[in-house]
Formats: sequence, structure tokens, C-alpha cells
Amino acid sequence: MKEKYTVSELSRLFGISNQTLRYYDKIGLFKPNYVDKENNYRYYDYEQFFCLSMIMQLKRLNFSLESVQRYSSSMDMNSLEKNLIKTKELIHKQIEQLNQLESRNDRILQNLHIAKYAAEYQKCEVVEEPTRFQYAIPINFEIKDLYHYIKVVYESYIRSRYATHMAQHGEIVLQIHKENLQNRDFHVYNSIGFFIESNAEVVKGSREVVCIEQGKFATCVHCGPYGTIHRSYQKLYDFIEKQGWNICGDSLEFAVVSISLTKDPESFITQIQIPVQKGE
Repeated sequence: MKEKYTVSELSRLFGISNQTLRYYDKIGLFKPNYVDKENNYRYYDYEQFFCLSMIMQLKRLNFSLESVQRYSSSMDMNSLEKNLIKTKELIHKQIEQLNQLESRNDRILQNLHIAKYAAEYQKCEVVEEPTRFQYAIPINFEIKDLYHYIKVVYESYIRSRYATHMAQHGEIVLQIHKENLQNRDFHVYNSIGFFIESNAEVVKGSREVVCIEQGKFATCVHCGPYGTIHRSYQKLYDFIEKQGWNICGDSLEFAVVSISLTKDPESFITQIQIPVQKGE
């Protein structure tokens, strides 16, 4: 077995760069045990393999170099345990963030799919939707005043206690009350807000954040300007009635393709969902 290993040899053995080893030497984290006085070459010995292996394991666990250095100096097992517990908590948070990122990615992919095959989605159908949460303010307005009330809901949200806890929000959501839907009054909205990433515990006792329960929704998409969307509501209402469903809650209306993606109102795509249940 060799007694001394150069920087390049150790680099190849452990799959790290020469530059990284030199940096560890510079900051005093992992220094060669032997330096040739004649040519200034640095050499590591076999016993140092275990120290480098420990450093690399801790780095893979996202330990900072400062934390690695403190542990390598003290070799305090209790301190290492505390750091590992803290790292585990951070890993769980990162997993949660990645899951949220995946969910947002899936929603955008779904919207792109709807936009690509809009003609198919114009057909009415009943789908199962998961539990969702919505920040909403009750207010009556017509579609011509939409952009004014979008500003209103954002200003309300910024002032609310939820903004710091639930920074991630989704599409603007408009609602028409169940009673108005049953009376075929599709011209006046009764609420505006947006979907938020939250959970039941966070919003407990809230008046602004509501839980939209999992269930069946009659749905279709409207293609074109918002000014004609009442026609799609009428089409969806007729479908619900014909299929023997009953409207059991407020509608949800949100953009798939809106002014954020196109300036042409003829290219707007909006999804309408109405909660339903089978009539007795």
C-alpha cells in the first residue's frame, strides 16, 4: 500500500477537484500531513482518508464548511447529533417546497394542455377535484369592472395577516353564488380572490380564507372575451340540468390563458367549475 498520495491522486480516489482540496488546505479544514521541503509538493497519508470521507459525507448533508470545520476540530458526537437533527428538519422543508413546486408545475402543464386542446375542453363534463383553499373577499361586481377588483383583492391580501405565511398564490378566482346560478343570473359576480397554498390548520377561524371541499364539479372552458362568458355558464347550466345533477355550491371561474399570456381577448381561455351532486 502506498504511504503518500498527491493532491491529484487523492482527487481521483474521492472524485473531488484538485481546487477543492487546495481550498480545504488553505482554510485549515483538511491539510496534507507532509510537505516536501525541496519541491513543496503536498502529500496525504492513508489515515487521512477517513477524515476526508467524513468531510464529504457532511457536505452531502448540506453542512456548511464552518460546521464541518467545527466538528472536525472537536469530534463532539453530541454536537454532530444536534446538527443532524437540524439538517433533517431543513431537508423536510426542502421536500415540502419541492412538492409545492411540482404541484405548481403540474397546474401550469394542465393549463397548457387545456389551451392546446381547448376545443375538447369546451365540452361539458363532471370531474373530481381535490380540496382547495381560496383567499376571497365578498363583493358584487360585473365583468366590466374586473381589473379594478383584481387590484382590490391584491391590496386586501397584502394588508392581511396571511400574506407573510402564504406567499404562494395562484389564479384569480371569481365566484357566483349558488342561488344566483340556480336563478340563471350569470352577469354579476359575488366574490373575487385567488387559490392559495395552505392547509386547514393555518386557516382555522379565518373569514377571508375558505376551504373548497373535495367533490364533483361540472366544468367546461370558455374561449374568447370575458364579455361573452355568460353563454358558457348557460351551456354548463343546461348540461347540469340535463344530466340530473343539482348545483350544491358557488361556482369557480379562473383563467387558463389570460392577459398575462396574450393581449388578444379572442385567445383568452377561462375554466368554469360548478359543484354538483346527484339529485334524489
